[in-house]
Amino acid sequence: SLLEYKFFLDRACDLLEKLDLPPWQEYKEAASIAFHDVRVATASSCKFGHLTFRPVFILLGIILQCLAVILQIILENSIYHGWRAAKEFYFQLQLATIWFIRYQKSL
Repeated sequence: SLLEYKFFLDRACDLLEKLDLPPWQEYKEAASIAFHDVRVATASSCKFGHLTFRPVFILLGIILQCLAVILQIILENSIYHGWRAAKEFYFQLQLATIWFIRYQKSL
């Protein structure tokens, strides 16, 4: 089995020599050019996205600001009416308790 591995290793080395791979410097230059192209394309896409969606973001900002004002008014009124309802509940509970105690005494 060790002989088989050596045979496959020798065969792989022969195939690599026949491929005639370019020197490392060419890979380095190609990678540098590819990185630069990706960086330029990303910057261009960001500018395009900013120009395309800027009006949408402005419109969303206006709509969300109006929605926040409406929700603030609703919240303030809800708190006010909730407080009034709690006070009314307290008075009704007090009245019912007094009535019930008087009714029980009259029996």
